[in-house]
Amino acid sequence: MRVVTWNVNSLKVRLPQMLPWLEEADPDVLCLQEIKCTEDKVPYAALAERGYTHHVVWSERTYNGVAIFSKHPIEDPRQGFAAGHDHPAFMPNKDGNPQTRLVSGLIKGVRIVDVYVPNGSRVGSEKFAYKMAWLAFLRRELEEYAGEEVLLCGDMNIALTDRDVWDPFECDGSLLYHPAERDALNRVLGFGLSDAYRHVHPETTDYSWYDYRGGALWKNQGFRIDHVFVTEGLLPRLTEAQMWKSVRKLDKPSDHLPVGVDLDV
Repeated sequence: MRVVTWNVNSLKVRLPQMLPWLEEADPDVLCLQEIKCTEDKVPYAALAERGYTHHVVWSERTYNGVAIFSKHPIEDPRQGFAAGHDHPAFMPNKDGNPQTRLVSGLIKGVRIVDVYVPNGSRVGSEKFAYKMAWLAFLRRELEEYAGEEVLLCGDMNIALTDRDVWDPFECDGSLLYHPAERDALNRVLGFGLSDAYRHVHPETTDYSWYDYRGGALWKNQGFRIDHVFVTEGLLPRLTEAQMWKSVRKLDKPSDHLPVGVDLDV
């Protein structure tokens, strides 16, 4: 089963790129972030024509939005945190509702959890505190799936190690590579999760996000902030992990690459 995560930065804008890419990459499960449209505007029919007849979507107008599309049935689909959004650091969207950042479902015996972690805006800001609180809620959420095999994926907005940033000296302490962010994400991984991409490619310096500005792509100044994490029982079933850098070079690309893993399930 191939599971791919991709922050598309607007599903409507990226759909013309996505449909031919789906023919090439052929994921069984497609986890999207920042779809940026209400649920009634999602192109379900176009995706169903390519075999993605099962889905769980939680989205809003203009911002955020997450979705799982699958060729296999999705059991126990969920939107948002089971624990609710009662933490004072949680920021509602412009409609006063929770920001749409997490969906999950059970597919072929694996709990797929698709997340869009808050960016944080600026270290020390209110939005940065929200990011830290959100990650703490995510750690608590994972306890809902204790005893299951879990695959957590999405745009984490955090690079974990020096190999995951284009210049660890330049980037250390800045947004996306701040020690507080890394500590918060490592606490999430303390649930019993391992970095699937790094498990397959322990020494590479591959990046999943390149800023639109300053020619970052062509200078190879990127960050690996889009991740797939799996529980210990899934590690022996990992057969491949990859990124599709070619889509970043297309007209009007997302600033993120698709990142996928193959599991023998």
